[in-house]
Amino acid sequence: MNWRDGWSLAQVYLGYTRRTTRCSYPPTFLGIETSGSCNLRCVMCPQSTQPQARGLMDFGVFRTAIDEVKGYVINADLFGGGEPLLHPEIVQMVEYASRAGIRVRLHTNATRLTEKLSTQLINAGVDFLSFSFDGYDKETYESVRVNARFEETLENVKTFLRIKKERNAKKPYTVLQTIEPDGNYRGLRHDFRQQFASLPLNEFKVIAKHNYGGKVGGLEGVSSKNYSPCTFLWYASFVLWDGTIVPCCVDWWAEYPLGKVPETKLLDAWNGEMMLELRRKLAQGQYSDVRLCRGCDRLWRKRYFGVPGRSLNMVKTFVLGHMAGSPR
Repeated sequence: MNWRDGWSLAQVYLGYTRRTTRCSYPPTFLGIETSGSCNLRCVMCPQSTQPQARGLMDFGVFRTAIDEVKGYVINADLFGGGEPLLHPEIVQMVEYASRAGIRVRLHTNATRLTEKLSTQLINAGVDFLSFSFDGYDKETYESVRVNARFEETLENVKTFLRIKKERNAKKPYTVLQTIEPDGNYRGLRHDFRQQFASLPLNEFKVIAKHNYGGKVGGLEGVSSKNYSPCTFLWYASFVLWDGTIVPCCVDWWAEYPLGKVPETKLLDAWNGEMMLELRRKLAQGQYSDVRLCRGCDRLWRKRYFGVPGRSLNMVKTFVLGHMAGSPR
């Protein structure tokens, strides 16, 4: 991490902990939904419980957003509510953002990850790649990730890792992420992980379920003592597949639209009246006044040093991903 990145993160930390309404700094992160469509119907996803027609981002909209944020955004997620590898220009998008000096992250279900596409993504300069793979056996996996095939997807992941190993590539920092159902899965987890023992998988991550802003599940198990305003409002901008700017990565249906690319500048939306009001309400604990936020479990994460633990994990991942790749 260079000093400019460190200074940007320090500004975010101060802005968040001081609950600044108008941020004197630009966003350090861009979430850009290259695909709003998905080929799976996973049981825990709003794409399945609240299906609506969603499409693919126009490359011109993508280019406009990247051109605006280069120079101040540190890293960008080129995914959102859909499967990014469905976009026929995803390789060109990764390459374009990478050339703009932005560290690029992808999160995929890996069902469309061919050998050719694996090579292209590595060549394009993707910095971080995580595979969403829920289930250590065929029965569990296919009951959760509806329309996917266990053996085929697992082989896609392994093929990518073999190509990365053969090329002795440091990038991308590669993660296999899973959500475990309730129960003891230690034995199954161990046996499953052994399949990657000789492959360059940087991290195996078991994550907790989340409720996508209350769209899937409620607030079971949360404690009122843990309330914290959402950190997204102090460091991130998000653009949906159709160009709509929103404040949150789970606002897939634009309940809180802030404008639209290219008509609206991202920096104008960043400190626009709607964002100022949203920051003020969450800073004062008035989350129940915001339909987008009042059912979200992200507001109830345990805090460390005044920051929700999940956000600190994101910083850790960013640092590790940067260390694994070449400096920019």
